[in-house]
Amino acid sequence: MFPLHTSTSLLLAMAAVTACAAAFTALRGRPVLWRSALLLIAGAAWPWPVVAMLGLDPYTIGAAMYAGAWTAGALLAGLVWGVVARRIAGVLPVVLVALAPSLAGSAFLLERQRVPEASCATAVEFHIGDLSLTVPRGFGLRSVEAEGALAQEWEGYYGDEPGGKPHVRALCRATDGGTTPIAVAHAGVSLVSFRRGLEAECESGAVVSSRQPVCDALARMQPIIVQFYATPTGLPLPSLGQFNSGVITQARADGEREGSRCNESTQGPQRRFCTVWQQVTPSVFAVSSVWLGPVREGEDLLADSAILLEELQSELAPG
Repeated sequence: MFPLHTSTSLLLAMAAVTACAAAFTALRGRPVLWRSALLLIAGAAWPWPVVAMLGLDPYTIGAAMYAGAWTAGALLAGLVWGVVARRIAGVLPVVLVALAPSLAGSAFLLERQRVPEASCATAVEFHIGDLSLTVPRGFGLRSVEAEGALAQEWEGYYGDEPGGKPHVRALCRATDGGTTPIAVAHAGVSLVSFRRGLEAECESGAVVSSRQPVCDALARMQPIIVQFYATPTGLPLPSLGQFNSGVITQARADGEREGSRCNESTQGPQRRFCTVWQQVTPSVFAVSSVWLGPVREGEDLLADSAILLEELQSELAPG
């Protein structure tokens, strides 16, 4: 439900909440118990009116509980530290003592946001089995340790989201600033940027005949994300929440080494969410998540997916 990392923006906001509560308590003294209880209740409850306006569903309910718990925890930490700061301040200004932990924590978080000025800030070469891809940071690659594979040197999110910068920094260290390729057993690559680039080319009206099959496949299939696996067993785990891994594992166990499954969306049969699994190299297994329109006579999801994956590999080929 939540990203691989806790948002740095959220942590900075909670540091500010803690700082305000600590400074107020340090200046005014310990509040009475009932006021502290009301404050904590308000901290835990503030997200719910927002969620009620957005609509209650499992995601928004979970997000409200998450944000409320963080806020109440930050307020409690501020109240406790404010009381402690008032007692230990001595000759130092009490507010300075109260704010010190939040300021130090914020400085640490901001430092973790600094990405080195090196090639890793824009693109990194990844090796997944015998597949090599130079992935731009804008593609938003995610890598999590795959089931049945050895521990990876790096896992996390390689993208432009501010909260992912600590992961980018770790990747920069692991690749000597982006000069050394890194091997992973799992890589999930967002295909939004890739798809938009192809759509612009196909809509330009200047497509050569050799590129027409790519445009035709894109007209029939809207790719969302592809996940590559180089595990010894070829099991599609983790799934990053994009597909039902059990269905694919069972299908492969039944001899369906390549295949697809589609589900109608809430909008009905005019829009389908499909999962396509196939072997892209002798040692790499891929699972693609795609949107399709209504069922067409003679449609071949495996063939269209193979065309687009081959185009992706060509676009991201090293060197």
